[in-house]
Amino acid sequence: MTQTLAQLESKLQALIKTISQSKIEQGKLQQQLAQSRDHLDSVNKELEEKQQQLEIERKKRPGDAAAQKFIAELEGKLTTHEQQIQLLEKERVNLRDQIAFLQGNLQMREQEWQEKFDTAQTIWSGKRQDLTDKYQAVHKELTRKEQELEQIQQELVLANETKEREWQAKLQEAKLAAEQQLRELKNQVHEMQQQTEQQKQDWQMKLTQAEAAAEIQLRQHKEQLKSAQADAADRIHVLEKQLAQSEENALREATLLTEKITLAETNALKQQQEWQSKYYASEKQSQEFEAKLYVAEKAAERQSKDWQEKIESLQNQLKVTENATEMQIQALNGKLKESEEAAERQIQALRDQLQVAKEAAQKELESAYSQISTQDEQIQELLTKLKTTEEGGEQLAQKLQDQLQAALNRNEILQINLEQEEQRFQNEAEQMKLAHQTALEDVSHRLGEQIGKLNEQIKNEKTALQTQMLKLNSQNQEYRSMLLQNATQLRQLLSRLPAESGSDTVSGSIVAEDNV
Repeated sequence: MTQTLAQLESKLQALIKTISQSKIEQGKLQQQLAQSRDHLDSVNKELEEKQQQLEIERKKRPGDAAAQKFIAELEGKLTTHEQQIQLLEKERVNLRDQIAFLQGNLQMREQEWQEKFDTAQTIWSGKRQDLTDKYQAVHKELTRKEQELEQIQQELVLANETKEREWQAKLQEAKLAAEQQLRELKNQVHEMQQQTEQQKQDWQMKLTQAEAAAEIQLRQHKEQLKSAQADAADRIHVLEKQLAQSEENALREATLLTEKITLAETNALKQQQEWQSKYYASEKQSQEFEAKLYVAEKAAERQSKDWQEKIESLQNQLKVTENATEMQIQALNGKLKESEEAAERQIQALRDQLQVAKEAAQKELESAYSQISTQDEQIQELLTKLKTTEEGGEQLAQKLQDQLQAALNRNEILQINLEQEEQRFQNEAEQMKLAHQTALEDVSHRLGEQIGKLNEQIKNEKTALQTQMLKLNSQNQEYRSMLLQNATQLRQLLSRLPAESGSDTVSGSIVAEDNV
């Protein structure tokens, strides 16, 4: 706390120093400004004096036209210079107003910073007081809780001692009861073992009888299976014969069909040859008619067209017969395929019947095996019952041990809870301390940030003022350079004037310019 206060005081002192330095610099700048204003006023006065001297010279020599012309030019230039000087004066006034405005802003900012600093200091002192109050309250609460904890610990120790005595008494009673139950259970287990041995012998007798019956049934099923297989083989043999006959019939029909097809093809070829021969004969006749009856050309052409139409009709008939024969061949092929498919279906049906017979025999075998397995399961169930009775006795003993262990575990849990409560109280106290420290650090950090921001603002405004002063200096230098240029121009103008008229005035003006 003292360190943070010392840091804040040092920062405040540094701020005050920077503000005082900025005020000193501002005073220096104002002095420079006043000097520049005085210099401007002196220059203006000198110019006015020169103008008056020129007017006097002009009045002395009114007859000289060239001099009057030159003087008029000088007057024009002087008026322009006066206008420039007026403009410069206006700019000077504007600059003065700007400087006054900046000074007012600076004072306002200084007041604002002072107010901000005062408010921040009051807030910080209030927060500090609040934090100290909170810390004292937390400290009191901690002491109270520590006292309560000590009381609770004493009460818990007493309660644990009483509970341990009660549990030991109960444990002793439970041990005696468990020993008695164990004796009874051992007697029951002995009786159960005798009963199970008797049942085992009975079940073994029944098992041997069931196995003998199952063997007899198996033999019967095997004989039935053999007879079914023999019947199936006979049926397959009969079906194979039928299939062979159907295949022979199909082959015969196919050979007959092929013969019919060949006959139809030969007939078609013969008809084609006949029609071709007729066609050739008709062509010959047409050639003869063309040679003999050239005059009846049109009639011959008509007859040739008729003959062509007839030939086309004959060709169409031939195509129709060919298509019909192809259709017959396709129909015969379809019948052949249908007969083959029917034969395959019959064979498949016989195979399915055989498969059904096999499955029935398999099912009967499986049922016999399932009966044997059920008998085995019944024997296993009896054995498991015996085991469960033995395990029940063991479980009772285990329950008693578990109850004892649970009592010990509860005692341990109570001790753990006590330790956790102590740890929680300690953690809460540490958290309160840490919160207090963090709050103090936050306050100091915020104050430091605010002071840093104020320093930055002062620096920025200082730089702005410096830049403005530099601009003013540069403007003053420009004014000086302009005045010097005007003085040189005046010297040149005065040098052009005749030496007799105003030697005294010229020398006086030159001396004044040199002084400037």
